Amino acid sequence: MPGPVYDKKNMMRALKWIRNMSQDPHCKGIYCAHDPEIQEGVITMS
Repeated sequence: MPGPVYDKKNMMRALKWIRNMSQDPHCKGIYCAHDPEIQEGVITMS
């Protein structure tokens, strides 16, 4: 996770939540970016 970590406990809780969501069969993907070169857009899933 890029950037400074202000609260390690909250960071770990968030990463665990992401891991759990990624294992849900209804999860279509995990998407995040802090890269300023990535353009904002809309992802359509069916």
